[in-house]
Amino acid sequence: MHTKRILKIVGFLSLLFLVTPLFGQIENVDKDKLQLGLRQELGENALLFEKNDGQFAEKFHYRYSSSNACVDFYEDKILFGLREATTEFDPRQIDNPVQFDYVTWGIKLVGANNLSIIPDGLDESSPVNFFAKNGKNIKQRRTSRLRYENVYPHIDLVFYTTSKGELKYDFILKKGALLSDIRLKYENVSKLSVSEDKELVYYTKWGEIREAKPFSYRQKNGKEVSISYSVTGEMVQFKSSFNRVEETIVLD
Repeated sequence: MHTKRILKIVGFLSLLFLVTPLFGQIENVDKDKLQLGLRQELGENALLFEKNDGQFAEKFHYRYSSSNACVDFYEDKILFGLREATTEFDPRQIDNPVQFDYVTWGIKLVGANNLSIIPDGLDESSPVNFFAKNGKNIKQRRTSRLRYENVYPHIDLVFYTTSKGELKYDFILKKGALLSDIRLKYENVSKLSVSEDKELVYYTKWGEIREAKPFSYRQKNGKEVSISYSVTGEMVQFKSSFNRVEETIVLD
């Protein structure tokens, strides 16, 4: 479609078995488009997770956003979106608004428990207020970390930003967790596969995205644990020499 470009993606599937960038590589997409993508627009601006108390019409619980990108956190899925202006603003033609192109995709947490999404970091008060349709005053609430508590039995899912401004997530597998319980369905993408170098590869209409191979370790001593992707159709899971976790593992 365009020239090669790279977009760091919150390695959603690089489960907490350490921490994987949410966005991997996107091929065949104009460089500027991706540079205005999630890593630059979200991470470098050090944005926070904003709680949806009714100021948004959609039913997500939290949003992580900028002018050109957003990630919406629902109970059982996470939706990603980017946009790029396809026309320039012309002050001489104010009746012709700027036109945008959009790309969206999602990851559904298949078989997840009735989830509790809780703030798990430093909360920040904001002077911004909204008014609902019923006239109710809504105060903007934001947090630096999000935790899907017990997303699967004995497993938590945590989203946060790093000191480098990258949006990341971790799966935290506690004793008794089953690796096979984690089932991630990728939506609005095509050609989902695992590459020879063990990266997760898929395509959106803007091009190819690559997520780095999982990195996992034992929380107690930092010893690395070998875990890899397993793809069947639209479903991504993880495989290893074990299934049941005997001590806490971080899947990044």
